[in-house]
Amino acid sequence: MKYLFPILICIVVCFTFPKTSFGQTGNGKRPKIGLVLSGGGAKGLAHIGVLKVLEEAGIRPDYIAGTSMGGIVGGLYAIGYSADSLEKIAKGTKWGYYLSDDIPRRAITLEEKEDYDRFILSIPISEKGIEIPGGVINGQNIENLLNQLCSPVYNIRDFADFQIPFLCSATDIETGKEVVFRNGYLPHALRATMSIPSIFDPIELDGKLLVDGGLINNFPADRLKEMGAEIIIGVDVGFQSYSKDQLNSMFRIIEQALFFYGESNQTRNRKLCNIVITPALNNFNAGSFNSTDTIIALGEIAAREQFAQIKALADSLKTLDPSFGNQKLVTYPDSLFLVEIRVEGLDKVSGELLIGKLQLSVMKNVTPKDIGYAVDRLYSSLYFEKISYTIEKTNRDGVRLILNVKEVSNGTLRFGIHYDSNSKSSILLNATFRNLLFDGSKFALNGVVGENPFFKTEFFKNNGWKPGFGASFQSSRSTAFLYRNNERISSLNFYETKLQLYTQSIFRNYYSLGAGVEFENSLIRPVIDPIEIIPESRYKLMNYYVFLQMDSYDNPFYPTRGIKVHSSFKLITSKDMDPITFFHARISKAEKLSNRLTLINHIYAGMVNGDSIPSQYFFFSGGHMDSNRNGIMPFAGFDYMEIASKNLLSLKMDLQLRLFSKIYVIGTVNAGNFKNSFYDLFTTDNILSGYGLTVGYLSVIGPIELSLSRSSNYGGYEGFFRIGYWF
Repeated sequence: MKYLFPILICIVVCFTFPKTSFGQTGNGKRPKIGLVLSGGGAKGLAHIGVLKVLEEAGIRPDYIAGTSMGGIVGGLYAIGYSADSLEKIAKGTKWGYYLSDDIPRRAITLEEKEDYDRFILSIPISEKGIEIPGGVINGQNIENLLNQLCSPVYNIRDFADFQIPFLCSATDIETGKEVVFRNGYLPHALRATMSIPSIFDPIELDGKLLVDGGLINNFPADRLKEMGAEIIIGVDVGFQSYSKDQLNSMFRIIEQALFFYGESNQTRNRKLCNIVITPALNNFNAGSFNSTDTIIALGEIAAREQFAQIKALADSLKTLDPSFGNQKLVTYPDSLFLVEIRVEGLDKVSGELLIGKLQLSVMKNVTPKDIGYAVDRLYSSLYFEKISYTIEKTNRDGVRLILNVKEVSNGTLRFGIHYDSNSKSSILLNATFRNLLFDGSKFALNGVVGENPFFKTEFFKNNGWKPGFGASFQSSRSTAFLYRNNERISSLNFYETKLQLYTQSIFRNYYSLGAGVEFENSLIRPVIDPIEIIPESRYKLMNYYVFLQMDSYDNPFYPTRGIKVHSSFKLITSKDMDPITFFHARISKAEKLSNRLTLINHIYAGMVNGDSIPSQYFFFSGGHMDSNRNGIMPFAGFDYMEIASKNLLSLKMDLQLRLFSKIYVIGTVNAGNFKNSFYDLFTTDNILSGYGLTVGYLSVIGPIELSLSRSSNYGGYEGFFRIGYWF
């Protein structure tokens, strides 16, 4: 779902198309200047370029009105940001992140990372059934950004008290009427004015369900007149209607339907302006945030084309009022004394869990950034669909933080797809339910449909660093192959069921330490030459294990920084054999060498000791698949699971080059020792090595990769192809 924004945002190129008119006012006093800024998505960043020219000419408006992006730029300018400050903000903002609901992977708690990395579609389930979201994006990240930017006026509720009186426009989607914000909590007003229907969830304020103001009044010059503006400067970057021949796609038809009425309003409001500036933005749309520099520059160019007229106006106003044009810049509060945290909307999630995730203490000084980080931490817990907040003054010389939370639905249906040249195609179906039996609990059902079917159900109660408890049951069937002298000689069907009871502590979201007991029932059934190669084997085992995991990768597929560790020690017991010890570890570290180049080093180690070792507890190496099974390790130059041994120690190095935003080339070299005797691991005879090259594309449905590798010990090449997330 998160990848749909870059496609769908382009549907709604907001908004208007006008014509310039000019009028003269004068009554002996300096006339009041109004500035109206239209909506237009990314095109609205051109307003910043216009503001730079207005400042240079000496124009400082007495009133500002705006809609959508024009409302955001106008609102920030009204509270004291300079044009240069807005330009730095616009160029430094990671728009792809803020105009999505993405959570930085490092902020997600460890037990959630695996699920977060492998699904392409999520559908909420409530008590009433499957829910369809009101928009592709709920706006969590952009709302948090607006809260940070508007923190200098957290205690001002009347927009007329800003350095420049301000208003913005939204639409009541229930009644179809315009809603004009002249007061309230500024971040909420700005979030409402930019809520493009079907892209952003509507926002509910004062009992009204609000969407983008561009549907009704994308160029609110009429509202400036009501404020008292006598001379109006308008900047129009908005929607231009399509001709019949241009209405040749579903997206354009939807766009025209959404904003057609607003366009007629726009034409009337343009006539109220004395100066209209229309930047040449025909080659851009509402989603062109990658062109921020160019769009700002085009706004400046368009304003300079009318610089003589703007400068003449400024000079004449300066003659009437020598103080005209003076500007006072915005100042951030150094700190806020937090005296109270109030939470609204809690139902199934406990207040104790919320405060624990928030990690804010009352009766202490905090900064607006501290509050923003705390809300981000709470949102990354995945217990909440949306978290809005308000900061307000109290009577105790401090502030109150009011959190309005919307808990996630009772459950979520999720889907993933995968294909690779080893295990072929498969579909992953998942249903996850939270807080069923205990606060902070997660119950999940997973099923993989394909040539290697798999089922797993798991329950876990997360207590953070305090030990939580869990149970899981899984059943699977898979096919493996046996090799001799680099040739495949047999295939095996492997059937397995496992019941695990465990306890686990999670530290700082990406470390976990745990222990458990496991009941394992397995069957290995040879398909070819069952007598000569390996007999049919059944095992009923009771195992005791401890594990240590870490995952601080910033990206699960193409990381640029972070460490990943998966290790466990297992004592394998059965009434039919002596105990067996099994240890395995994989350690990977990504280090960014430059903006495009990353070095990823891997260490793989494994040891198993005992008599009558079950076949599934041998170590199998080879191929490019990063399997979840403990004893299966990748090794370039060999086929999947080609190398079998009781002990292994191998090193792998990936040099990852990002060619374009989502296209990667990875060069791999690896070397390893694979021995049946532990002591032979440290000899240098018969070391195996290989090298390979992978080209990958991070698509909407997951990575698409083509790999080619070769062993230094044997001739021939090994190819591998995969689409989708690992299951």
